[in-house]
Amino acid sequence: MPQMSPMNWEMMFLTSILILLMISIIIHQNSNFKLSKSKKIPSKIY
Repeated sequence: MPQMSPMNWEMMFLTSILILLMISIIIHQNSNFKLSKSKKIPSKIY
């Protein structure tokens, strides 16, 4: 049983990191999409 505990903690740690990475990637993609959309408008004006 004691050997199973570290594995569980490792899995929890890895899964939490993966979830955080996915969230950050999604946020970055959304912000990049908004930035690209906002940049396209001034580029047409100039």
